[in-house]
Amino acid sequence: MAEIETLDLEALQNENIELKSQIKKLQRELRIETTAKSRAQGMANARDSLAMTLMKANARQDAFLDLIADNIDMIFAYTDENGKIVLASKSLADALGIPRGELQDMRYQDVIDTWEDKKLGVQLNNLFRQLRSDGTPRTMNLQIDFRGGKNYKDYRASFALAKDNTNRELYYLSIYNEVNDLVSTKENESSNNAKNYFLTNMNSEIYSPLNTVMELSRLELEKNNLPDETRNNIEKIQVSGNLLLQAVNDISDLSKIENGNIQLVNEKYDSPSLISDICAVNRAKIGSRTLEFKVLINENLPNSMLGDSLRIKQICNNLISNAIKFTKTGKVEFIVDVSAKNAPDTEGEVFVEFTVRDTGVGIKPEDQKRLFQVQNWIGGEANGKTDGTGLGLSITKHLVDMMNGEIKIQSEYGRGSKFSVIIPQKIVGDELIGAEVAGSFC
Repeated sequence: MAEIETLDLEALQNENIELKSQIKKLQRELRIETTAKSRAQGMANARDSLAMTLMKANARQDAFLDLIADNIDMIFAYTDENGKIVLASKSLADALGIPRGELQDMRYQDVIDTWEDKKLGVQLNNLFRQLRSDGTPRTMNLQIDFRGGKNYKDYRASFALAKDNTNRELYYLSIYNEVNDLVSTKENESSNNAKNYFLTNMNSEIYSPLNTVMELSRLELEKNNLPDETRNNIEKIQVSGNLLLQAVNDISDLSKIENGNIQLVNEKYDSPSLISDICAVNRAKIGSRTLEFKVLINENLPNSMLGDSLRIKQICNNLISNAIKFTKTGKVEFIVDVSAKNAPDTEGEVFVEFTVRDTGVGIKPEDQKRLFQVQNWIGGEANGKTDGTGLGLSITKHLVDMMNGEIKIQSEYGRGSKFSVIIPQKIVGDELIGAEVAGSFC
C-alpha cells in the first residue's frame, strides 16, 4: 500500500514539472506576440509621424513659396504640363489686374487670349512648343502690356522647362524682368528697325535682279545652238542663282519666325500633287549625278487633306536637299507614310510621316544635340565645303513645331542618316491615293 502511494506522488510531481514547462512556453510565446504587436504599433506610429512630418514640410514649403510670390518684385509664373498656373507672383497678378488666388486657377492660354496683341500670343505659343520639344531654356526681348491694352513696356523674358526622373514634364517657368535702361532699349529698337528695314527691302533689292538673271539664263538654256562651254557656264549661273535664292528665302523666313510674323495657311491640297512637286524639284537637284532617288508612298494615304502644303513642301525639300548635299554615292529615299503613332484626339485627322533616308556621311552623336540650332553645319568635316546658309534645319524645326508635329533623327557617322517628320493633318473626303498612284512615284 505504501508503494502505491509513493508512485502516485511521483506521478504528481512529474505532472507538476510538465505543467510548469508548458506555462513557461506559453509565457515565452505571449512575450513574443506582445513584442511583435508592439513593433507593429511602433512602425504604424512611425509611419504616421513621417506622414505628419511630410505634411508639415509641404505646408512649410507652400508657405515659403507663397511668401516669395507675395513679396518678390518680379513677374513670374509656374505652369504645369497642361498649362494651368500653379504659382504666380503678386507682381504678375497686379500687372494683369487679377487676384493671385484666382490667377492660380487659370490656364496660361486663357490669360494670353485676353491680350489685344494676338501676334505676341502666337509668338509665346510657338516658344512653348519649341521648349516642350527640345527642353532648351530661352531668353528673349518682348514688348508686353499685361492688361491687354496699348501701354507696352519692354521686358527681358526667360523660359525654362522642368522634368522629373521619368522625363515627364512638370512645370514651365516664365520670368519677365522689365527693362529700365532706356538707352539700351532704344539701341535694340534701332538695331531691330535696321534689320527689319534691310529684310523688307531685300525683296526689291535682291529678289528682282536675281529673278531676272534666273529667267534670262533659263531662256538661254532653251536655245539649241549653244556651244558646250557657254551652256556649262549658264548652268553654273543657274545653280549659283538657286543657292542664292534659297539663302535669301532662309534669312527672310528666320526673321519672320523670330518676330512671330510667320503664319500657317491651311488649305485643301491633293497629296499626289504635293508629292509630285517635291519629287520633281529634287530630281532636278540630283541631275546627272550617279545617285539613286527612291520614292515610297503608302497607298492608304488620304488623297485630299487640309494643311499648309507650301510649308510641308519647304520642310521636305530642306530635308531631301540636305540628304542630296551630303550623299556623294548611294541613294536617297523619300518615304510618305500614315504614321503608326496613335491618331490625334480630333476626329477626321491623321498623322502623316515624311521620312528622308540617305547613305551619306552621317552625323556624329555630339553634333546631333545641336543639329537644329541656327547656323549649324552638318557633315562639314566629311564633306569639306558645303553650300547654303545652315538655316534650313532650324527653320524646318520651327515649322514642324508650329504644325504641332515632331521631328526625329537617327544617324550613324560615316553610314547615313534618317530624318522623320510627323505632323497631324485633317482628312478631306474618304478617298485614298491607292496602289496605282502610290506606285507611279517609284
